[in-house]
Amino acid sequence: MKRTIKVKIFDKLDKLEIGDTLDKEILINEIWGDYNYFVCRSFDVHYAKAKKMIPTKAFKTIKGVIHRLTDVPLPRNVKDSAL
Repeated sequence: MKRTIKVKIFDKLDKLEIGDTLDKEILINEIWGDYNYFVCRSFDVHYAKAKKMIPTKAFKTIKGVIHRLTDVPLPRNVKDSAL
């Protein structure tokens, strides 16, 4: 089964530990292999949908850097249809 962009983003977020950061540009390049305005805006939409599956405020994005704030366990068994 092909993994969607939202699931790929969710998987990357799930691997972060408390205090870890992830640069948005690097994440976009890993997923799409390209970084431009249109890809960045598409990423923002997929990222927002992936974050809806995450309880509370586990992540915060400040100036293009994603920060893991809490150790709230992320839901397992994420299905594409739920994202």
